[in-house]
Amino acid sequence: MKDHGWPAAMRHPSIATILESEEFQHLSSFTHHGSVTRLEHCVQVARMAYIMARGRGLDAISAARGALLHDFFFYNWRTDGPGLHGFRHPAIARQNAASRFALNAIEEDAILRHMWPLTPVPPRYAESALVCMADKLVAVGDFSKALRAARRRRRERRSLRPRGARSRMFAWARRPGKPFHASGGL
Repeated sequence: MKDHGWPAAMRHPSIATILESEEFQHLSSFTHHGSVTRLEHCVQVARMAYIMARGRGLDAISAARGALLHDFFFYNWRTDGPGLHGFRHPAIARQNAASRFALNAIEEDAILRHMWPLTPVPPRYAESALVCMADKLVAVGDFSKALRAARRRRRERRSLRPRGARSRMFAWARRPGKPFHASGGL
């Protein structure tokens, strides 16, 4: 797969500052969607938003920074934090990000509006809309990865299960050379 300049963008000083910060690295201790950590999710959203913004001639650095910080909160959203997490975490993430990093208007808007249409106000900038779309696309990928892993584990458990009476009951149907007749006869 083409990198579209993302590895170089990760070395950009304003992006590297976020990636290297201790607070941002702490996001790796939170599972976000399925088995994906919040850090992995944010980096994937940033990569996708950067590529889409760059391809459209937009401010790709601001899109990537907003995407990196769009879920910059420090609690397990399934068990802790405020009620109505989906509605409230964008403001929490923006507040956390603004207290640790200098943000421009695009980055703030991307963080605050990434949950649209769940939150009522749509993104103001094209870069913010791209972060919103990238977040949804990556989240679908995160959840489908978790579903595939669960399906694989279920198949493995089934293959380890000993054959019981039920499978012996229909063993005749698996014997080669014996035709099956619907009338019940063999």
